[in-house]
Amino acid sequence: MAIVGRDGLHLAKGRDLKNQHPKDERSKNQHSKGRHLKSPTHAAVNSDAGHRARSLRWGVLLAGMAAISTGAIFARWAMQSAGRSDWGFGLWLAAGRVTLAALAVAPAWPQTWRSPRSAWPWAVGAGACLALHFVCWLSSLGYTSIAASTVLVTTTPVWVAIATSVITQKFAGWITWAGLAIALAGSAVIALSQDAGTIGSDPLLGNGLALAGALAAAGYLLLGRVAQQRGLTLGSYAALAYGSAALLLSPLVALWGGGWQTITPTTVLAIALSALVPQLIGHTSFNWLVTQMPPLWVTLAILFEPVGASSLGWVVFGEQPGVGVLLGGVIVLLGVVLVVLGGRSTQG
Repeated sequence: MAIVGRDGLHLAKGRDLKNQHPKDERSKNQHSKGRHLKSPTHAAVNSDAGHRARSLRWGVLLAGMAAISTGAIFARWAMQSAGRSDWGFGLWLAAGRVTLAALAVAPAWPQTWRSPRSAWPWAVGAGACLALHFVCWLSSLGYTSIAASTVLVTTTPVWVAIATSVITQKFAGWITWAGLAIALAGSAVIALSQDAGTIGSDPLLGNGLALAGALAAAGYLLLGRVAQQRGLTLGSYAALAYGSAALLLSPLVALWGGGWQTITPTTVLAIALSALVPQLIGHTSFNWLVTQMPPLWVTLAILFEPVGASSLGWVVFGEQPGVGVLLGGVIVLLGVVLVVLGGRSTQG
């Protein structure tokens, strides 16, 4: 009969452990030695698995950074193929991108129907902000340079920080406010350094549209957070947000998008690629990465988009950013980095 002690060892009743059979002791020692002999192999296997996991994460991060940098390139390609760069064509671009994205997440609808109805209005509101974001930002590419547009639209963390401070009535740290001031100063440098003779037909309008797109993206993130806090899974939220954005933009395209006669097969291909590469590959990569590594790293990686997009714009379209845009871009990105770091320290 055996008794289990508090230390988890099996003690034989009425028998001293010192009197155990020598054979049992030898067997136990051999087993222990075997276990110790195996541990280096197990450690090597675990180390190799950890190395592969880290390589996978960094590979996905680099792929995501490259993917989101192509969004402006595909939009500009679509504009050139259609021979249009007005805001009405921006409606076409936005509607096509979110509609294809909505179709891609359509398998999540059965689960979405069973999700809490109280979260639906927040997701639909986020979808409206997403639609406005794409219309403003994609339209801006018809009026200003790729570099200026992508830098200004990545100021979203700045507006999220301001809105969060107003909503929660919590004063952000000095690092955050310093970052806000620097980012706004950089935006002013970009806006004032461009005139009608630079890249784009109306840089001031294009820069304003890019900033409006950043504001709309901030609303998309804030409302989306509430929707998911109220019980929506990521798939259900995406289905509602993308679906509502597509339903909202479709009639607007019919009313103010202009004729479809200028839409060529090349235009359709460019719009399809804008939904596949930056939206599904890029954004999905970052959605997965925030569960695998610190969100701060992911947020900072997203700020690479203006650098990648500007470089591709230079190579593909010959758009060489001016000194003012480059200087302002560096200032803006520095300010956004400070905002992200300040928010991280406040949460910590």
